[in-house]
Amino acid sequence: MKDDFKKFYKELKNDIYHIRKNIDYIHNISGKLRIVIFFDILYSALRYGISDNEYRIFEFYKIKKDKRKTYLSISKHNRIAWHLESLKDELLINKKDFNKEFEDYLNRNILEINKLSFKEFEDFAFDSKKVIARSSKESFIKSYKVYDLSNYRSPAFMLDDIKKNKHDLVEKDVFTNKILSKINSDLVIINVTTLKLEIISSSLKFKENNHIISGCIDIKKGTIKGHFKDEDGNNYSNEFEGYEIPKFDEIIKITKELADKLYEVSEVEWTFSINNKGNVCLLDANKWEDFVFAQTPEFLISRIGILPKYKKLLSIWRRI
Repeated sequence: MKDDFKKFYKELKNDIYHIRKNIDYIHNISGKLRIVIFFDILYSALRYGISDNEYRIFEFYKIKKDKRKTYLSISKHNRIAWHLESLKDELLINKKDFNKEFEDYLNRNILEINKLSFKEFEDFAFDSKKVIARSSKESFIKSYKVYDLSNYRSPAFMLDDIKKNKHDLVEKDVFTNKILSKINSDLVIINVTTLKLEIISSSLKFKENNHIISGCIDIKKGTIKGHFKDEDGNNYSNEFEGYEIPKFDEIIKITKELADKLYEVSEVEWTFSINNKGNVCLLDANKWEDFVFAQTPEFLISRIGILPKYKKLLSIWRRI
């Protein structure tokens, strides 16, 4: 009982700290009184299911109630996700099964570590030089790591490192596309999100100093818009504003085919990249987690959130 109280007190103290930090930030930006901001955050939490972080990110202090009700919060998305559960969701969790199901769209060979003899891995490593390894239980962007054989005394040491990182899938690193490499020299991935077969969002991601950097893609134009942002919401250079994503029309076409094949799963974020031969490669698919990022003000038209799309496309919205 005492430990539970300590845990509760610690969490409450942490929550209060973050709320005060958000209030101070909004006060400095808007000039509004802190007490006014506090009660508006409280009202927004009760009325719209918006957290204090979402209040800051969505800039609720700038918009009226008719637009506030269009935003999809984490709490609302969790309720929607519960209604959308499907037996086919397992395909998004187990990447080995996913790769088998969508083998025709991978455009490369993906090997399972536990099915390779050491000699087979050694030959693969000498032939590839640089490999990408990742976990079959996590999303591509979160788990992947590039291993360069030149950094190891032998393939055996590289294999040992791969296993220590609990990576069980490996493939040759062929993602040195000359166009995407202008954005980042490492792997750049393109995400397209579908809801009931309709494309509702697109983004790009890459890693920089172990941070995941995200950018928004204009679906109609296939170009980058707005700033790049990290996981904490910090802005990065927008020098690629208007930069055209290669093969984007083809990616959209493939996405529609994939969504149709996996129609049982209503909401999917499909992940692609372009290899050094210019081929579109399906990397992964997951439940969509970037809906808050997608509603950052600079990415929206007329400050309208994405909740109306869910209400239009889903029959369960009245329960949300």
